[in-house]
Amino acid sequence: MPKPSYAQLIAEHEDIDRLCRELIRTASRDQPDAAELSSQVERLAAIVADHVAEEAAVLDSLLAEMRRRDDNRAAELVAMNVELDVLKRDWSDYLAAWTPGAILSDPARFRETSESMLSRLRARVSRESSMLYAVLLQSSAITLTPR
Repeated sequence: MPKPSYAQLIAEHEDIDRLCRELIRTASRDQPDAAELSSQVERLAAIVADHVAEEAAVLDSLLAEMRRRDDNRAAELVAMNVELDVLKRDWSDYLAAWTPGAILSDPARFRETSESMLSRLRARVSRESSMLYAVLLQSSAITLTPR
């Protein structure tokens, strides 16, 4: 399996950020459409799942290499992974809770919950883009451009 590229991962982050903003915009309408919201949640969930799966393999490999070299950045990467595990658990709970019927029955609470959850997701994406990917490039865990 080829290494993911910085360009690819950043493009995925841009897609995730855009879909988060679209979902909040849709949820903020006076009469949000539950079917449209559910469809947007499904699209976002699919992109996030693919991205996290690809990224996890890279991060696991990098962490093993950092530990082998006794790299002082390993502890920071472990802390980021712990934060990611919490976010993944909360994301999974969010997806399980907000079925089309739940969205339809309480659109205001869906909007409120989504704003909180998606803000956290966007913050994580931003942090990865600004900090983590530089480490991945430096360690050759990812390439700059697709090969």
